[in-house]
Amino acid sequence: MKQTMLLLLLALCSLATVQAQEPPTFGLQANRPDRHTAPLLCPADISQDADKTLQATACNGQIRPWRIPATVARMAEEGTAMRLDSIVTFNTDGTRNSLEAYTYDDAYRNFHHTQARYNPSTDSWEATTEYDYRLTDDNVLLLISTLTHSTNEYVIYEYDDQGWCVERRMYYKNDENTWTEQKKTEYTHDERGNTTEEMTYRLVDGQWKPSVHFIMAYDSNNRQILYEYYTWDGSNWRGGYKTEWTWYDGPNPTEYSESTRFTQTTTYTWDWDNNEWKKYDRGTREYNADGYTTMSKEEHWRMGPDNETIYSAGRSFWEYDEDNICQKQEDYIYMNSTDEWIQTLAVDYEWTYDEAGNRSGHYEEIKYDVNDNGEITAKWPSARHEEGYDANGNLVWKKDWSSYSPGEELVEQYEAKYTFDGAGRLTESLSWTWENGTRVNYGRYTYTYDDEGNCTEETQYKAASTGQTNSSVATRGMFIEEADLEGWEPYEYISYHYGNGIYLGKRHFSWQNDDWTPRYGLSIEYDFEYTPEKLIVPGTWGDPYKINVIHYLDADGMGGWTLTDKVCYWTEVKATGMAQAATEGAKVTFADNVLSVAGGTEVQNLVYDLGGRLVLSGQSHREQLGHLAQGIYVVRSLVDGEAYTLKISIE
Repeated sequence: MKQTMLLLLLALCSLATVQAQEPPTFGLQANRPDRHTAPLLCPADISQDADKTLQATACNGQIRPWRIPATVARMAEEGTAMRLDSIVTFNTDGTRNSLEAYTYDDAYRNFHHTQARYNPSTDSWEATTEYDYRLTDDNVLLLISTLTHSTNEYVIYEYDDQGWCVERRMYYKNDENTWTEQKKTEYTHDERGNTTEEMTYRLVDGQWKPSVHFIMAYDSNNRQILYEYYTWDGSNWRGGYKTEWTWYDGPNPTEYSESTRFTQTTTYTWDWDNNEWKKYDRGTREYNADGYTTMSKEEHWRMGPDNETIYSAGRSFWEYDEDNICQKQEDYIYMNSTDEWIQTLAVDYEWTYDEAGNRSGHYEEIKYDVNDNGEITAKWPSARHEEGYDANGNLVWKKDWSSYSPGEELVEQYEAKYTFDGAGRLTESLSWTWENGTRVNYGRYTYTYDDEGNCTEETQYKAASTGQTNSSVATRGMFIEEADLEGWEPYEYISYHYGNGIYLGKRHFSWQNDDWTPRYGLSIEYDFEYTPEKLIVPGTWGDPYKINVIHYLDADGMGGWTLTDKVCYWTEVKATGMAQAATEGAKVTFADNVLSVAGGTEVQNLVYDLGGRLVLSGQSHREQLGHLAQGIYVVRSLVDGEAYTLKISIE
């Protein structure tokens, strides 16, 4: 049954300024760098920067088309707890800058969130955006409203009794400074919470007129199989874009993304003359028993009467050995004039293994020129690639050559070498390019790790400014030679810091005047006494401990640092137990040492011991936890941005 709640606009919108205790923004877990595998050039999480610790909660007016966040509160277990009330960002000179403030009900559920800027002339916080949440007594989310002062925009999100958004209403201030409703969007969902229709209306002369219409459909695994987009021209619906997908259900090799594992995808464009969809292009893929692509085909159609006739197409084939190492590739184009497939590319791979099991080899691309009659007019080697691996299967060397037209010789273009430690972590990478036949230093990186596998140092080098090109170094083999290390000078250096098993910050330097000069950094101050079960925070908080301060560092120009702080303000309270908003689309359960997440698309599971140390981080809907030592753990699961907390026992 759909449940609704009216919100008094005047009551909420009368908040012009916010007087709040000194505050903070809550956080997502700052991930440690994971183990790196070639051929990436820097540790995985570090390359994306781990400075994501404090981020604002819930609805910023951005709705995922298929799911809406429904969890808006998390309470600590019974006993004494710390409640996050606010977060304040200070300027370098110590003056106040921005505010995040949270208000909780008697059950310690967050029902109001304010973002504000400090106005020194009035010595007050002026709200920029406010969020209000409405829940039933059993934690069903009914409504989220968003008031944006800077753009004079007010949005209300209304939810059904399963926590799925069913309506979005937008209000704007008119010239008379009064709120006027101008646009609304209605959503429908299937039984799993996937949005199947989205209809937008605009208010014209006091009447709702249709504007935009989306239609979606999904398979049993919640993968989208249909997307249709229409606009209303005043009398008829006109199509804008349409796509259909058929998904592959076989094995999924690690180098592939689930979002690209289709067997067929077809797009359509709208024929305005006949008011109907016309095929535009289609992609088809086939796979072997292990899930590796063996055929890929792209087909294209013309608009108009000949829409059923393919006017261009291309396809590729791949062959593999018993270890799924590629052995052969062939590319073809379709000649409409002759209804034939003509080969345009042939790639043959040759692999050898030494006594230690190290693999090396190469492939060479043979390109074919084809005229309009489907006749092959030229055939020549267009590219060559060589690569080598160590005994653990890590890529340690690769080199590329290319030729751009028949008769040209293959010339060297790029070379790279990598070194790994015994745990498979990248410790050094070097790369070169060629200029006028001479090998030139391009990029060099080194990495060091602590005993727990965290990257602690990253150093980047560039080609020495002396003009040394490293040209005397020929490719001697696939491992780094001493001469490969000549002709470099320091460029940038980053140190990463950890404590209690988690990421605590970094310092970033650049090489100037023969010394490392500060650039920027980050430092997080945790209170390790307070772990997730002892905190009362808004729903998307994901850090394992209570945060006191985050220091953002910038160079002061004299070899030191200046600080911009985010300070978290907490209140000690008596908690009565956990409270979680109910959502049918994503439930987290634990049984037989297995953590299960039902529903959801993006999943992150963080498991902490009672000391607050992160012992497991995973992204699966089903996590096997039986390998953990016996004892009590706290699980923090984020499912499509919704937070769930469980206390579990490993037996």
